[in-house]
Amino acid sequence: MSYNYFITETHITFQTLSEAEKEIGTIRIPKLSSDYRITRVTYDNDGFTHPVTKVFYRNQAQEVVFMIASGWFEEYPAEVIEHQDIKDIKWIANDEEYILRWRSSNKESYKFLITSKEEDKEWFIGLAEEYERL
Repeated sequence: MSYNYFITETHITFQTLSEAEKEIGTIRIPKLSSDYRITRVTYDNDGFTHPVTKVFYRNQAQEVVFMIASGWFEEYPAEVIEHQDIKDIKWIANDEEYILRWRSSNKESYKFLITSKEEDKEWFIGLAEEYERL
């Protein structure tokens, strides 16, 4: 096995969305209600696989994470959601969190919404629908 010494890894944490977009470009995000505020944005690129961008939101009660990445959470059981507009959408549950994963075509990265509350499922589906309409 050979290693490419020219691959450089990038791991950056930004305090604001505008700061992140100045450095890595425009980030399309879902429109959460006004009581959620962005606490940080992270960008990880190992120089080999698809970059991972995470936007962390918080309100009084919880944290929600929006993530853009390639295939994550493949090893967990998933419920396929039948949807007329979003062809690839799944609800994934593991021991600690609940994840909505979707994309409209195989040519796109997956989008993820991550929460600690199972009851956020319908809300997340609505956010994904709105995101895809933008």
